[in-house]
Amino acid sequence: MAITLNEIVSSARRRKITLEATLAVVLFAVFAIFVLLTTHKYLEPDDYSYRAAIAALASGHIRLSGAQYTSLVNSLTSSGVLPSSGLHGAVGALGGGTPSAGSLPGLSGHGFGGGGSSSMLQWHKMATGYYMTEKNYGYVLLATPFYMLGILNFAPLFYGGLAAFALYIAASRWLGRRGGLFAVVLYLFSGLAITFAWRSTMETFTDASLIAIGVGLLIWVFLAKEKGQSQRLIIGALGFLALSMATFARYTDLVALGVAFVAATIFAKRSQITRSTLFSWYAVAFVAMAGIALFDRWAYGAFTSTGYTTGVITFSLSSIWPNLTKVLPQVIIALPASLLALAAIGYVLRVFLFSRANNGEDSKVSVGQDLAIVLSLGAAWFGFWLVYLAYNWTVNQAGAPLHVVRFYVPGIAFVALLGAFTLSKMPKTVSHVVAVVVMALAFISYYHLTGGSTHGLGGGAPQGPFGRGAGSGVIPDQGGPLSGALPPGGGPGGGSAGGLG
Repeated sequence: MAITLNEIVSSARRRKITLEATLAVVLFAVFAIFVLLTTHKYLEPDDYSYRAAIAALASGHIRLSGAQYTSLVNSLTSSGVLPSSGLHGAVGALGGGTPSAGSLPGLSGHGFGGGGSSSMLQWHKMATGYYMTEKNYGYVLLATPFYMLGILNFAPLFYGGLAAFALYIAASRWLGRRGGLFAVVLYLFSGLAITFAWRSTMETFTDASLIAIGVGLLIWVFLAKEKGQSQRLIIGALGFLALSMATFARYTDLVALGVAFVAATIFAKRSQITRSTLFSWYAVAFVAMAGIALFDRWAYGAFTSTGYTTGVITFSLSSIWPNLTKVLPQVIIALPASLLALAAIGYVLRVFLFSRANNGEDSKVSVGQDLAIVLSLGAAWFGFWLVYLAYNWTVNQAGAPLHVVRFYVPGIAFVALLGAFTLSKMPKTVSHVVAVVVMALAFISYYHLTGGSTHGLGGGAPQGPFGRGAGSGVIPDQGGPLSGALPPGGGPGGGSAGGLG
């Protein structure tokens, strides 16, 4: 039977699509294997706070009475998750002293009870009278199911896999097959992504992945004009839900949600999004944010309260220059694709200004697809910069890259898509070479952040109780309530650190 030329071309296109998708899957597998082979360690106070909150929720408790809090601390100490001393000073900042001893109802099967330390890192007694982690609670909800299954270290990878898929379909729709593959490469392979993907007791990579999911789905929806409104409504609603959940995990991720809200409003008509679909997306975001506010009211005593004590989170204009000169260079080292992202913004602005000059009219110039997407991504990316450039806490931590670069991890989705745009404009061979170089730089920047090994931080990594020789809290297993251990005498020296993260 004769085969037509169209059939041959169609078959070739399907094979190319399969090849691009296969490469993306293989690269994610490489990324996941590297992450899973990395020894998990507690590197910051945040790790302890999240781990305790996850253990408590696994047993059905979010906020704890004084007796329950003491039972939690004692159990975590006796099981080796917390060191037996040095955790004082992180509790009671909002009033109240050390709670009396007692048992934690419903936790008997999880090893709660016994003697041990009297306070826990980054937990406080709230105005409500209950004890809560000061960390945003979204990640605790997302990670606890994995913890209960004994696979906590898979939590960031699960959301990272969804993020890679969302970015792939979005960039493929926008930039073509190579663009989808480039977006996955740039999202997964950076010092930022590799360093934080294995830290399952931190929210950092997961909330970044939720942003990537939301942004990827929304870009796909806006470009998929041939799809039915019901399908676009559902996919877009999932995108806004992902961005809302990212905000629950880290409140400053509201920047991404806000930009998505504005961009959807501006470009809905041009993308043939009906008003009812748009209002449905608004409703999803409103309900989600209202839910977060109600949770804060219940947990912390006020709709806009968090678990942080007064004065911990501060901003000032005087911090902008030190952060700009000391912190951002470290971010670029850890995320070299930032340079590709900046190039994308410069390119579309040049094209826009050139077309405007040739137009010769003062009337509005039609906004192109590339310009709309690139400027929306750029606005969200710069939004994170603006928030953290004025952050006072990072100024004094500029010598410890691991502590400060994590605040910029939520921006990697924007960098990945913008960088993919730049690579897609390059000659094919050149773009592939650049992509390979970026992957190589990812591991170099990873070792820069971790000092060559996660078994002992060095180089520019944090020193003191979280640095080399500190016994940084190796977690030999990731399964089961209250599993894990610290080396004898290891662990931090107390106090609250970590700020917004």
